[in-house]
Amino acid sequence: MTRSHEINNITRECIVQAFLTLLRSQNYKEITIGKIMLKAGYDRSTFYRYFKSKEEIARQYYLDILYSGAKRYELPSERREVTAAGVLPGFQLAMEKREEFLLLNQAGMTTQLFYALNQFYQELCPPENIEEEYSLHFRIGGLYNVADHWISNGMTVSPEEMSELYIYAVHSLTSFGCKNRGTDC
Repeated sequence: MTRSHEINNITRECIVQAFLTLLRSQNYKEITIGKIMLKAGYDRSTFYRYFKSKEEIARQYYLDILYSGAKRYELPSERREVTAAGVLPGFQLAMEKREEFLLLNQAGMTTQLFYALNQFYQELCPPENIEEEYSLHFRIGGLYNVADHWISNGMTVSPEEMSELYIYAVHSLTSFGCKNRGTDC
């Protein structure tokens, strides 16, 4: 890694952390790019070298977590069956960053997790054909919705149970129906 690349990463991380710090004490709508950059210790023009919007800061935060998790847990880049053990690290990382995830949820930024998941999985394991492409998007959508529901409910369920619930949901797709109503949906 070159020195300028390291400086860019440090600057970007300072901006992300300044944004998260401000979210702890201010409403999302009250936070301006000027406030973020003042807190980060840079001038306003520096912001636009790294981000286009406040939403992009949240997306970058989620991406950083996903990539650090891929390194930490040595996630494979080849396609494999989705297992509870395979999705558990993601839920564990989210729990480690619970305060930030809840802050971003409160600010309405959870949709940025969806965009980050799409980018991450497209780069980690790019689809080789249209079937894999749609399958990947289907799984990402399901994972995002499960994660969003978990975050919105305060992340009170353990990461281990969440990974089991996600796998249950994936495997129950073949028997989806509305048994309570006596008819299939």
